[in-house]
Amino acid sequence: MSAFVHLRHNGRFKVFFELRLVAVKPHANLLKTAQTLAGRLISSAEETGDVILRTQAGTELPAHSAVLSDIPYFKARFGPDWRKEPAAGEPTVCLLPVEASEESLTIFRSYVYGEPHTLGAIKSHEVLQALFSLGEACDLPTLCKEVASVVKIQENEVSDWVDWLGREHLPEIQPIRKQVTALVKQAVLSKKTFWEELSMEDLSHIYHATKRHKKSD
Repeated sequence: MSAFVHLRHNGRFKVFFELRLVAVKPHANLLKTAQTLAGRLISSAEETGDVILRTQAGTELPAHSAVLSDIPYFKARFGPDWRKEPAAGEPTVCLLPVEASEESLTIFRSYVYGEPHTLGAIKSHEVLQALFSLGEACDLPTLCKEVASVVKIQENEVSDWVDWLGREHLPEIQPIRKQVTALVKQAVLSKKTFWEELSMEDLSHIYHATKRHKKSD
């Protein structure tokens, strides 16, 4: 019950408690009710939220600490004294260690609140990358797993995914890594002059990478 005491308006306490209560019951109508309540709670965040989520890119969205406190990243920050910094009645800014667009942050908030969202319908690979990064940074592996399961990498996106993979480390990333590896192999095999066009620096990197793998084997 202590997770709910951070809501600023007593009238919203009952709404959130009902949401959590019905969401655990495996009945379609109750689940639909819970999802409706989640949507209403999100809609009220501008007025009743006691937290402002802010990404490294400066994107901001209001939220409720009572909802966020179930997530390890936020739970670690919502200690007994966490609301002492802002002025009375003002929401506390919670910085996220990730760059994310407003679309990415909105979807992330909806996911945390339990509002239904079809991740597979997301067309932008940048949004999917940001969602995975948010899940990783906030210790939400279920989100990372769901994102990884819907990623479909296009050939023109491989370079972006390769750069992004270098910054992510959760085991849930493996399905994405396999796709990228397969596309890179395909690109190499499809170009007959690939090896002839490599610079000496490129050859050196490949050679040393091969030696490292031999040692690990």
